Amino acid sequence: MDDAAYDVVMDTNIRGVWNCLRHEVAAMLRTGGGAIVNTSSLGGLVASSTAAPA
Repeated sequence: MDDAAYDVVMDTNIRGVWNCLRHEVAAMLRTGGGAIVNTSSLGGLVASSTAAPA
């Protein structure tokens, strides 16, 4: 995997969650609390040699 492909994966998987959390936490602080549950698919744990179905 080249650096550009790695950056796309990290921007989606890490930066995407971070961007959501920033807004979720701000909303929770304004409203007095809440819960954040981040989930991922099984695809994050098991390697596959085929592309995900569209």
